[in-house]
Parts: sequence; structure tokens; C-alpha cells
Amino acid sequence: MTSISAVIPCYNGAEFLAQAIESALAQTRAVGEVIVVDDASTDGSTEVAARYPVTLIRASRNGGPARARNLGIRASTGDVVAFLDADDWWEPGHCETVVTLLERFPEAGVAASAARFVGTRDGRFTPHFPPGVPTDVFWQALRYAPIPQMAAMVRRSLLEEVGGYDEHLRRAQDFDLWIRLSRRTRFVCSHAETVRYRWHPAQLSTATLGSLAPMFESRRRMYETLVQERRLAVARRVRREIWLRWLIEATQAWRARDRAWMRQVLDLRADVPQAPLPVRWLGRGAARGWSTLPGGVRGWLRRRTGWPAP
Repeated sequence: MTSISAVIPCYNGAEFLAQAIESALAQTRAVGEVIVVDDASTDGSTEVAARYPVTLIRASRNGGPARARNLGIRASTGDVVAFLDADDWWEPGHCETVVTLLERFPEAGVAASAARFVGTRDGRFTPHFPPGVPTDVFWQALRYAPIPQMAAMVRRSLLEEVGGYDEHLRRAQDFDLWIRLSRRTRFVCSHAETVRYRWHPAQLSTATLGSLAPMFESRRRMYETLVQERRLAVARRVRREIWLRWLIEATQAWRARDRAWMRQVLDLRADVPQAPLPVRWLGRGAARGWSTLPGGVRGWLRRRTGWPAP
């Protein structure tokens, strides 16, 4: 039977940590070990964790969630690693639902379920591909995170193979990991809601603009990896996907008249490999003013991109 290690990174999460730990310990499919990685908290999180039968790792300094998860991965002994954030929780049948998929489909290395938002936001995060079918999600993963991190399980051998999370990324670490894993394995999912994904003012993921730069960096690095591997046809397609993502962000920022968003988008141009003419013109027009562009260029941009340039 597949053994499960649950990894819970925590930084100043004392308010919610007990609920997360208790949900991991109450699974209908038993978790072999619960590993709580305290990322140098100052709010008593370690005292909360110490009340439970968990493996507690205390980081000597705050290194961010990617480093904390990697510490947990390295300490784990299970066949699969299940991720849970300190402010979220699992329904009792979560592990049974997800690990069963990995047992049923050995060709899949990553499995996940859906998550229901609670707290300050309503809705759900459903995996972006059909349930119960091992799927190549590489192209979906380049666009957006295909699965919720707190609902995911990954074979430990695969995590070791790709080197775990990229520790220099403070945000969107899961986006980066899914791209790298999607090159090596298929993903499988259930659309059952087995996780509660808590939204609250203090959570890191509410700062969505801050995720743009690491997401584009991850896309660019994948493009560069493919070029180095001489997989040039795939690299060209990835490059076009990056162009499209940039154009979408730029267009949405302009239509929203959101200056902070637009500044973020303009700063991303260095991560748009060999940017084509539309990207260069859009960047120049937004940065210097549309009046600096020839009238014919502005008309062409309106027709081709939907950008409502004056």
C-alpha cells in the first residue's frame, strides 16, 4: 500500500495550524507521517505543533515557503508527499481520494482534487483537465497552475528527480514546480472538493500582482532549457505562448486602467524571449505614450490585439 507523508510549512500560522494538523491526522486513509516545518515563526506556531504527534522541523531562519517545503520533502519517508498549507485543511476523505488515483494510474506522478474557497472569497479551484484520465498538462501548466497545491500529491522520487521547489522564488513556487514536473509525468485528478482553501487578509497568495514576475521567469527558464536541449520546435511554441501571456496581461491591465498592474507588465518584457514586434510596440506605447506611435501602428494594434489604444 502506498505510504503518505504530509508536509505542512508554517510561518506565523498559529491561528490556523491546529486545524490543518488535525485534518491531516483524521484522514480515512491514514497518513504515515505529518511533517510540520516551522519557518522561524515568532507567534507560537511551534508550541501549537508540539501538542500533536508530528515531526516538527524548526528552521533557524526564515527561508520562505519553497525552502520550508523542501525541508519537509527531504525529511519525508513516504512513497508520496501530500502538501497542505498551515491555513488550509483537508476533508477526511482527501488522502483516500487522491492517493487512490496514483495507485490506479502508475503512469501518473502527480494527483490532485478540487479545493473550495472559504473565508474572504467564494468559489472553487478545480483542476484544469478531465477527472480520472492521466493527462499531459505541459501546455496548461505554462498558462496557469493546473492544480491546487494544497490538494496535490506527488511521488517522492519525482520530487527528488526535479530537485523539489525552487527556493529563490518567494511566490508562485507551485507554478514553477508544475511546469517542471509536467515535462516528466502525467497528472491525474478528481473534481471532488476534498480541500478547504482559506482566503484571509494575511495570506501571501492574495498579492496576485507579485506572482506575475516569478511566473514569467519560470516560463522563460523553461524556454531556455528547451533551447539548450535543442528541442527547438517545442521552444518556439513555448516562446509564442509567453508572447501571448504577455499580450493578455498588457491588454487586461490597460483596459482596467490599473497603473500598478501596467508597471508590473512592462517590467516583464525582459522575460519575453525574442519579443515580436507587437510586444515591442505595445511596451513602447504604454511606456512612452500612445501619441509617440505612428497612426498606422496604433490602428494595427487595435485590430490585432484588441488593445484600445487612443
